[in-house]
Amino acid sequence: MATSSKKRKYEEENRSFHPEWEDGFAFIDKGGKPICLICQTPLANYKVSNLKRHYATNHEEFAARYPPQSELRKSKLASLKSGMHQQQTLLSTFSKEGNASTEASYVIAWNIARAKRSYSDGDFIKKNVEEVISILDPNNSKLRRLIANIPMSRHTTERRISDISADIEREMMNDLRNCVAFSLALDESTDRVRVRDRISTHYNYKLPTGSKETCKFKGFSAETQQLMFNFIIIMDDDIWD
Repeated sequence: MATSSKKRKYEEENRSFHPEWEDGFAFIDKGGKPICLICQTPLANYKVSNLKRHYATNHEEFAARYPPQSELRKSKLASLKSGMHQQQTLLSTFSKEGNASTEASYVIAWNIARAKRSYSDGDFIKKNVEEVISILDPNNSKLRRLIANIPMSRHTTERRISDISADIEREMMNDLRNCVAFSLALDESTDRVRVRDRISTHYNYKLPTGSKETCKFKGFSAETQQLMFNFIIIMDDDIWD
């Protein structure tokens, strides 16, 4: 009860950051919280006693080396602010590059799956791309770094293909649940020797938007056949009941 009362009292005070705290305690306002320029530690709220305690406890030497309101202190604080900004910009750049490298690994995994190639081909493809870029654009260090950071191990490729497969299945199931009509044709696949019975499927479905999709799958095992038949029964109940 006392904690709730303190929280309400703090909210009612409507505290905000005071510009003089930058010179006084080496704090700036960042993302709605005060953050220390010296150690980059964020505090929970704009309470001057907390800022003062942090500054006095952790940065006593800073006050001695850079006296308050001096030009030396202003220059040092400006340098710390610039360094923090550069660090955040660098982290943001690495994050964007990481996203690009991850997306590239999905593209390669997608093409490996479509071509029915081995999962280990990812590293082979990556190595070839690196060597081609080193010839076509040897001075593009950023592009070469991006390619070098593409995760393409065998296990990574396997996970990427599993992710893509699951996403396609979710999208397909969602479309089929929302379609206004569909047709499904099943046939036995006999184009391979010495394998278990397999099934080929061909189906069309029409969405409320008017678009029409045609999908073909071959090579389903007996276990998958049973799942397909169960799926047909479920879809029939969902759509027509």
